[in-house]
Amino acid sequence: MTALPSGVKRGLSRWLWRRRGLTWQLPSGLHARVESLSDWAVYNEIFVDRTYDDVIELVVRTAPADRAMVVVDLGAHVGYFSLRVAERVRQDANARVTIAMLEGHPDTFDTLAARWKRQPLDSRTAVRLVRGLAGARTGVAPFTTKAFTAASHIGDDGERGTDIPFVDLDTVAPATGPIDLLKCDVEGAEGRVIAEYPALLSRVQHAAFEFHPRRVDVDSLLSQLAAAGLRQTRVVTATPDGSLRLFAR
Repeated sequence: MTALPSGVKRGLSRWLWRRRGLTWQLPSGLHARVESLSDWAVYNEIFVDRTYDDVIELVVRTAPADRAMVVVDLGAHVGYFSLRVAERVRQDANARVTIAMLEGHPDTFDTLAARWKRQPLDSRTAVRLVRGLAGARTGVAPFTTKAFTAASHIGDDGERGTDIPFVDLDTVAPATGPIDLLKCDVEGAEGRVIAEYPALLSRVQHAAFEFHPRRVDVDSLLSQLAAAGLRQTRVVTATPDGSLRLFAR
């Protein structure tokens, strides 16, 4: 029997998942959909293991009364983290939020946009979707797409990829004022983000960073975040491949 080419296998897998995809209505009326193994893994991380719940709860519970919270989601994937934020905001009668989501993977961004277009958002939740990479302010980088889409990343030395433009994060976040919560999961590009945007980081009140030690020097990044006024408050998960760490001002 002739083996199917890898591209055909990926296409068939996506078709099967989408045909049999699972949709779950959350208590607020928002809904989550799972259409791939990557979706399933990230959904479980956020909605089952609830790895980001501590910082989301803290930010919503201490939300300012005179303005909407500002949340910036770098490496949004299909938007589960932001969906968790929006779900929690709906449980608090006084909370409002503006969420900016940045995603560089072309197919994943299209899925992100399609799903959020169908969400029954109300006036207390404003969402902005931005296509592109986090890191440099201008230019492009070769982006290596993986069948497990959450692991797609800016190509390492000698690694092939599709050129994707960078987005200046100063055009993603509000120009002034505090950023209540920054989530950054950009598969190794967190080093570029931290080095390039110290002024933006100086406005962040709480942050959740996923570090990828095979691609970055974690100790150096912790020092740079401390210089920007962000102290590490908790290591949520830690493996040889990565860690999720929370920070506060």
